[in-house]
Amino acid sequence: VKDYTRDAGWEVGLENVWRDVRYAVRALRKSPAFSAVTVVTLALGIGANTAIFSIVNAVLLRPLPFEEPERLVRIFLRTPGGRLFELSPGKFYDWQRDAQSFEGMAMYQCCGFRELALTGTGTARSVRATTVSAGFFEVVRARPALGRVFRQEEDTPGGKHVVVLSDRFWRTEFGGHPDVVGRTVKLNDEAYTIVGVMPATASVASWTGMASDVWIPLALTDEQRASRGNHNRDGVARLKRDVELAQAQAEMDAISARLAREFPKSDEGWGAVVIPMQEEIVGNSRTMLLMLLGAVGLVLLIACANVGNLLFTRALSRRKEIAIRAALGAGRGRVFQQLLTEALLLAGAGGALGLLLAYGTLTSASTLLAGQVPRAEEISIDGRVLLFAVGVSMLTGMLAGTLPAVRAGRSDLNDALKEGGRSNGAIGVGTRRLLIVCEVALSLVLLMGAGVMIQSLLALRHGDTGFDPNNVLTMKVRLVPARYRSPAQRASFFD
Repeated sequence: VKDYTRDAGWEVGLENVWRDVRYAVRALRKSPAFSAVTVVTLALGIGANTAIFSIVNAVLLRPLPFEEPERLVRIFLRTPGGRLFELSPGKFYDWQRDAQSFEGMAMYQCCGFRELALTGTGTARSVRATTVSAGFFEVVRARPALGRVFRQEEDTPGGKHVVVLSDRFWRTEFGGHPDVVGRTVKLNDEAYTIVGVMPATASVASWTGMASDVWIPLALTDEQRASRGNHNRDGVARLKRDVELAQAQAEMDAISARLAREFPKSDEGWGAVVIPMQEEIVGNSRTMLLMLLGAVGLVLLIACANVGNLLFTRALSRRKEIAIRAALGAGRGRVFQQLLTEALLLAGAGGALGLLLAYGTLTSASTLLAGQVPRAEEISIDGRVLLFAVGVSMLTGMLAGTLPAVRAGRSDLNDALKEGGRSNGAIGVGTRRLLIVCEVALSLVLLMGAGVMIQSLLALRHGDTGFDPNNVLTMKVRLVPARYRSPAQRASFFD
């Protein structure tokens, strides 16, 4: 009997909800202007929050697109003054030989230092290249979609010229043909054999802020490998499974102290710093993105207050209808449920439209943010973003609809049913004033923050640079080494 009663009560509850939904749809269809304004208002707030959360999700929440990314670390030099600095090959190879805390270590030089001339495909253009040492792809566990990665013997000055293409470069230059492995491409007037194509997820842009088109071996000479003063390389390593970050840092400190005694002229005062890859990538972006998410959250709260006012005004105009329902036996709970259902329907429609708006802006956002926000190329709508949009929509509907629904359920039946009762304008004035006060307060917070930002930008724009920048242009020209081998040839070109 208890089970039957419980099931019957559950069925009655579902039937009531379904009736409320159908009634809400009919009621909202009768007020298209009100519904449109409310949905658009919510769509703008929810869409902005969804778009910003998509960026936060890609940068802060989504794990790196590699196997066991939590064990990936970046390695830096620490200068005698305590500043983080790029690596020198001599120090790196000593660390690689002596350190026992890592499964592997690799060195690379990002595309900011290497731009190669691509010729033989029509119009010559510049190609961004990242040079990597042997074992780089094994350390980051990036497996090629086609072909293979570099072999140990190819990371030598006299080795065969080989290249691994990025997914984007492969599709734009070779049309995504699967038979690209084994073909040659001309870079800096030298033929490179294509040995592999990396998947779209294996982008070095996540680390450097610059999208790489190709990868080529570092191929340092013996003299370059022994250099301890040329600091222009980056290091990456993978911790062993049973090694904590603190242990690895302690070992690197001990190795650095020993090297300082062995090479006092170049290594004294210098140290090593081990930083988790995720933390290094995020950097200062975390604070900026969280502040931006908080700002659009305030915008959504303002939208909630606006919609709350609209819903409250609509509820006042339906006082007689609500009073009749109450007189027929509907309790405050049923009235509350009906009005809240309407608010949730409006929020759901606003959330769906907001999701479309967010989706439409993300492609442009990833392009605009490239080079400014790490992992910008990974910004997209995934399951977590969809759940966020649904959750925000439901929360928005409850925030906007709860107060009007509660207040409408407290109306005096006799007064509402009297033909000559008080006008709607004199009822609920305090509630509407409260909502307006909340809107103004939230708006002031946003305006103050925007004012500080504008003031900072103006200060930067009008700051004294020490020179007159008007009508001054800059350009970069990178000469192909195969054509301009001697300093005299290079000087002659620029003359």
